[in-house]
Amino acid sequence: MRDLNPTPAWMNHQYTGAPDARDMYIETGIRAAVGTSHWGAWDKRLYETSATLDRKRLLAWARERPDGSLIYFDDYGWDRLPWHIRKEICEVLCAACPLFGIYRQLPVRDWYAPQAMSSNPELRAYYANAHAEWGEKNEAMSSWAKRVNVICPSLYVLKQGDGFSVEWIETYARETISQARQYGKPVIPFVWPREHFSGRTGLTFETLAWVDLDVWEALLRVIRDEADGVIWWDASKMAFEAMRRTEHFRVFSRVFGIRR
Repeated sequence: MRDLNPTPAWMNHQYTGAPDARDMYIETGIRAAVGTSHWGAWDKRLYETSATLDRKRLLAWARERPDGSLIYFDDYGWDRLPWHIRKEICEVLCAACPLFGIYRQLPVRDWYAPQAMSSNPELRAYYANAHAEWGEKNEAMSSWAKRVNVICPSLYVLKQGDGFSVEWIETYARETISQARQYGKPVIPFVWPREHFSGRTGLTFETLAWVDLDVWEALLRVIRDEADGVIWWDASKMAFEAMRRTEHFRVFSRVFGIRR
């Protein structure tokens, strides 16, 4: 468990054309997180079973990241790239970057299974089997945990209201972090201040609803108390200066002791 104050924090703008932040967050002390998709558009040849990785090019890119950056293997290509390419990317980045992780695969993101640990006996009973299956999936990912330096679970809010209470969010966050602890490495979850698409269509990053402030704060407090850091992810075109003026950033700053 960390003993740092304030809580280490990173931020990542993921939209196409976003700058590779070097100085963007310097005033606040927030550091840059960058996904492997920023390495450049995936070469379609990498998807072939006979593909080879340009390890020197990837290593050069990793060494150009600012000090303190967190690099993560993002969704772009994880499920499509051949196993040996994923393995090589992890080998290169794990050796080159002290803060390298894989987004949402360790543990696998699950919105429902954590409720087997709820204080509500009906939810505990209903999701008991789902929790057992989730645990097996997460244990099966242990071989990948050996290829990273930090664990980066996704703690996005998939739904709000209609029974998805603050307690639901707290249980979801606390049990996801608990599952992440099994890998024996620092846990630095991803958060996003907007409600996730969750299978819905016709929405953009700018039109998604903001997470309710009470839900947002409850989520962040669990992360502050149980994890080793936090990553604010965003894919809107909102400039960082505008984001700093939002109520969600004010809550984020207050919970994690970040300069504003």
